[in-house]
Amino acid sequence: MTRTTEVINGDKVEKTVILLDGNTSREDVIHTCNFLAAEDVQLTFDKLVIGKSMLGLVGKSRIRFAEGKIELPDGSSEKFTAGGAASFRFIRIQYSINTATNSVQIDMLEKID
Repeated sequence: MTRTTEVINGDKVEKTVILLDGNTSREDVIHTCNFLAAEDVQLTFDKLVIGKSMLGLVGKSRIRFAEGKIELPDGSSEKFTAGGAASFRFIRIQYSINTATNSVQIDMLEKID
């Protein structure tokens, strides 16, 4: 997860990017969800499969399938589904918060299988 701050039309805008990829561990997912929850942003999963990368027996643990939703403080939300047996690449979610007006929006949800 990365966060940048920009000034757009005189307003401070915080942009947050959440990237889940083949290197994301179970602990990374838990930490990210807890961090966002403290800011009233809910990243939830209906299904998250983390397994070994080679035939399920050996190799590095990585995300194989993810199905979930991000919900911002204003109630706007976006669902996502990505992955399969060997095709999960990444999910990138970007949202912005205008600190002057407290308006929030989901800028992008991109997934690559």
